[in-house]
Amino acid sequence: MSALGPCESFYASAVQQPWLLWAAALVGWAVVIVLRDRPRSIRWFASGCAVLAMLDAWLTASDVLGLGALPGVLGTTVPLFFVLAGDLRVFLFLDLVAVSENRALRIARARWGRILALTMLVPGIAFGLVKRLVDSLVAPELAGRMLFLGYELLFLALILIIRQRVLPRQLAGRDPLRSWAGSVAGFVAAYYGLWALADLWILFAPTAIRDLGFALRVLPNALYYGGLSAWIVWRWPSRAESGQPTAHGRRADDLAYDSTLIGATHP
Repeated sequence: MSALGPCESFYASAVQQPWLLWAAALVGWAVVIVLRDRPRSIRWFASGCAVLAMLDAWLTASDVLGLGALPGVLGTTVPLFFVLAGDLRVFLFLDLVAVSENRALRIARARWGRILALTMLVPGIAFGLVKRLVDSLVAPELAGRMLFLGYELLFLALILIIRQRVLPRQLAGRDPLRSWAGSVAGFVAAYYGLWALADLWILFAPTAIRDLGFALRVLPNALYYGGLSAWIVWRWPSRAESGQPTAHGRRADDLAYDSTLIGATHP
């Protein structure tokens, strides 16, 4: 077995995961905290994304800090859970934007059947079809990377279809929300596209430069773990587009969100 190159060694080290990914998640969370003019529901959602990312970076490392390697079935189910949760947060956000009457997010309105179906679509194809093809056609040492690539390309195709076809129809006549949702979907497409490009490089680049693919992979990792939460709050439609402050200085979106919470907890 050939020795790991410097980029692959760094990628496999605790410096990259969890420490670098924790740093990315904390930077993203700091952006959420700083942008205080956004509705509380947006900041809470983005903060949840940051917390999920930090747990992901910790518990999916090959050697979990403070715990070591996860034993038995946990070694496969925990990473799979976080892959699904990372995709679910995207579909949940896009669904909440589609059903919002203003620029707040109301979890109570989430269409969970639709969200879960979209979340399971790519894994179902990847593990039901792509894995079988890969296992039968590819050498074992390449099978895992090829499965990653298949997953990434499938998800990239799905999110681009949603961005180009579904969101314009769902948000017709609501241009600020359509722009916001489309921007977030584009951000997700960017990190999935970079992951796919990195894995293509690792699989097919000449041996002398193959190691650089692992350096490239660090960028979409940082965007996934830290960038998404920041992007959601940063790209929120501007104050001028989002209604006037109320008489008490709070935005109408915040008050609408509060009333939804009250209605949900006090029938």
